[in-house]
Amino acid sequence: MSSNVTSESLWNRAIAQCCQEPVHILGHIQLFGALLATDENLEQITHVSANLALMLGLTEDQGDVTSYLGQDLQRLLPEDLIHRLRSACGLPWIQTRRERVDIYNIQGKDFEVSVHFNGHRTLIEIEPLSVVLERPTTLMPRMMSLLQSLDSSEMLLAAITEELRNTTGFDRVMAYQFLQDGSGEVVAESLSNDMESFLGLRFPATDIPDLSRSLFLKTSLRVIPDIDATPVPLLAWDSDEEPLDLSLAEIRGASTFHTQHYLRGMGVQSSMTLAITNGEKLWGLFALHHTQPRLLSSEFRTALDLCGMLFSLQLQQTITTEHFYIRKQAARVLAQTFTQVKQTSNTSNKREKVLNQSWQTLVSKVLPQLCKLLEADGLSFVVDQKIFTSYGHVPPEPSILALINHQPFQEKVHSETGIVTVESFALLELSRTESLPDSVSVPVDWGESAGGGFFLLQYHANHYFVFFRNELSSEVKWAGNPDQQELIATDTRDSEFQFSPQRSFEMYQEIVRGHCRPWSRHDLAVILELKASLNHEIVMFLQQQQNLLIAELKHRVKNTLALIRSVVNQTSRSQTSLADYINVLEQRIAALGLAHELLSHSGTEWPNLEDILTIELRPYLSDEFECGKQAQLNGPKVKLSSNFIPTFILVIHELVSNAVKYGALSVPEGKVIVNWQQVNGGASIYWREVNGPRVYLPQKRGFGCELLERAIPYEFGGEATLRFLSTGVEADFWLPQDLLEWVSLNPKLQQHDSVQQVKKTVNPYLRKGASLLVEDSMLIAMELEHTLKKLGFEQVDSAPNVARALELLEQNQYRICWLDIDLKHETSFALAYELQNRQIPFAFTTGYDSKFTLPNDLKSVTLLKKPLNSAKIIDTLNRILKT
Repeated sequence: MSSNVTSESLWNRAIAQCCQEPVHILGHIQLFGALLATDENLEQITHVSANLALMLGLTEDQGDVTSYLGQDLQRLLPEDLIHRLRSACGLPWIQTRRERVDIYNIQGKDFEVSVHFNGHRTLIEIEPLSVVLERPTTLMPRMMSLLQSLDSSEMLLAAITEELRNTTGFDRVMAYQFLQDGSGEVVAESLSNDMESFLGLRFPATDIPDLSRSLFLKTSLRVIPDIDATPVPLLAWDSDEEPLDLSLAEIRGASTFHTQHYLRGMGVQSSMTLAITNGEKLWGLFALHHTQPRLLSSEFRTALDLCGMLFSLQLQQTITTEHFYIRKQAARVLAQTFTQVKQTSNTSNKREKVLNQSWQTLVSKVLPQLCKLLEADGLSFVVDQKIFTSYGHVPPEPSILALINHQPFQEKVHSETGIVTVESFALLELSRTESLPDSVSVPVDWGESAGGGFFLLQYHANHYFVFFRNELSSEVKWAGNPDQQELIATDTRDSEFQFSPQRSFEMYQEIVRGHCRPWSRHDLAVILELKASLNHEIVMFLQQQQNLLIAELKHRVKNTLALIRSVVNQTSRSQTSLADYINVLEQRIAALGLAHELLSHSGTEWPNLEDILTIELRPYLSDEFECGKQAQLNGPKVKLSSNFIPTFILVIHELVSNAVKYGALSVPEGKVIVNWQQVNGGASIYWREVNGPRVYLPQKRGFGCELLERAIPYEFGGEATLRFLSTGVEADFWLPQDLLEWVSLNPKLQQHDSVQQVKKTVNPYLRKGASLLVEDSMLIAMELEHTLKKLGFEQVDSAPNVARALELLEQNQYRICWLDIDLKHETSFALAYELQNRQIPFAFTTGYDSKFTLPNDLKSVTLLKKPLNSAKIIDTLNRILKT
């Protein structure tokens, strides 16, 4: 009993049921063809359509159609056709698209035969060869002429829709484009005078669910000759088997909802649909409608399918060209903008300036110009989850962070284009997000912004460039009022609902609020160019930094060589024996090595004072070491100039060496305390040794003392005082401000984990050697070559005939050969005997079951039936090459 249902929850349930309908496994086909399925080897019949016997003209004495289930395929099809089918199944694309085999006479009737493999079953489609009333004789020339003469996507769509209607005789042809939100809009149309126009109308995303869209990427042409034709059920040998996947089948059955409640509601009796792709994505559809049953010939449909592919390629090229000119214009504006900003900026040339700070500063100065270029109302630049700078009307910081951390967007921002755009923030339903830090996980407030987007620039930290647009009310024309649709309960329960057959497709105008101006293809092209330009500016900064690093490296190398020379000479003067000289020199050069390593890790950054002291005193800073904790470091975070590091490390090394040999670190109870603080604009460092042995004034002042007292004052204008008190050595240093950079955080010293390399192991039988493939079909040979190389063969040679194979045998040594029995005008038996004489293992391959009888002395040879796959080949290799 039917009843109208208006509940929103029931409406949503009905929508979900329609969208989730498994249209690829409906269990039936359309009446204009027949279908049978077999196992992978095309031997045993596993499925037949109920109309197969009638279509083939089988008589009663030949048995009911169900009697063929589980039987050999030869009971229904001639052997030469089976051979062609097996050869076709060896093609590399047989699992991704149908292969038209040819026209064959079966039981006295001509049929067009197609085949494909769905990963589990081999599906054979049979369509009667009808009297051709329409021939596509002029379609291809006119289509090619149009594609070559028009240079805009709008003109292309309009011209092709007109040409399709004139050529096919359908009453209405529409070009339907998918929009960003999933809905679609009719962007071009050609129709007869008595047909209703849908031009400019928008259809909801649920009209063509995701599953149906994915099928158009697999089979670009879909035909429904008559919506009132009775569906033909599929009969299975194993009733418990999963429904047969008909995704690639052209005669796949149609959804009852689509035919009876959708097409009928549009006044359509038959339809044909051509997919329009842009790259690997579904851009839209050509929808052909007719008010009477209509089925074009298979030849005509094949030509239309090819035209659709050619149009998609031309549309992709046209859109790419349009994008190129848009981006070229945007690039010119951006180049002028960045050039002007650089010329007017008083940028410091200080070598040690951090690169990303310069980059951030540049971005902040061009935001007004970029906002105008993007026709946006506001921009924000986010660095490490913090707003670095903003311009114009932007939401509060927590809202911006909620946007860029939204998990679905995070997946999209790392996709091919890496650009996220949103026309309505209100539809995101973002109130709180788990992806945000707890401190900013707050309700989302979009302010004046209605929509926006962002992209990611990965440079050291994550840099997000976020753009916003304010609300813009707009008028959308829908094909039918979505608020006035009816539902009909199909039974007494409320578990299943469908749209009413009386759905209206009359134009309904809706005023849309809470949305920004849509992000068009033009906008996306400009955003892509902006992203590319910003990346270019980053590269320019990187190049600048590289030049600085090279100059800094040259400078440091010269300084290091000079220091080493000085250390060698001074050490030789202060040591009395060769052994002492070598020992002290090694330690001092090792200290310079530590300085070099520290500077190498820091790049243009200045190293931390605490890190430098830690390197020299590490064994005495932790209780984990045998000597216990004997050193203390106390002071604020401060960085030291890179030019100062080698000298300073030598100074600290002399203090530590003296303490270890003679001072506080020479006994377990001794301690070294190093304190530092800001004094008179610079930094004072205090070295104190306590609880050590009694200290005596040195009788001779060597290189170490001179280094401690003179290096810092002489080279850097600082101060140094060294005191040998009886209670312990004391040293005071003062460093001027130009050697320092006071910071609030102390970067951690990086430790690198070792990475274990995992080596792949290859089957020893397949690791080396060459293989010979004798096959007269180039495509099949290419596929088998790829398979064999993938399995590990270093060399795979192919020969189309016995003569060429014999030539290759004289030139190479093969571990195993694969011989197709049936070659053009000959068999491979003679070659098989030659291989036996040479004691080279081989296997036969064939697409036939019984056309050729193997000679008695060859019957023990392995025989593989086509199509071949990796599993068959591996099994054969393991058996033949096991010794």
